[in-house]
Amino acid sequence: MNANNPATVIRNPDGTIAYVNTTYANLGTLTTDGFEVTYRKSVGTSVGTFTLSGDVAYVWHFPAVD
Repeated sequence: MNANNPATVIRNPDGTIAYVNTTYANLGTLTTDGFEVTYRKSVGTSVGTFTLSGDVAYVWHFPAVD
């Protein structure tokens, strides 16, 4: 914003700032632990192939948000 680049700082007709074009930056961290399992089994038959699949995720520790 300090450079006042018109490609970054978009202003209203009266000169006030309408919005600023900027990229998203995730500056936070979150540490969890747990496990994830994926299952997939295909069975061929005379009428076609049937597939059974599933996903399971379990989180043991997830920190509380203050």
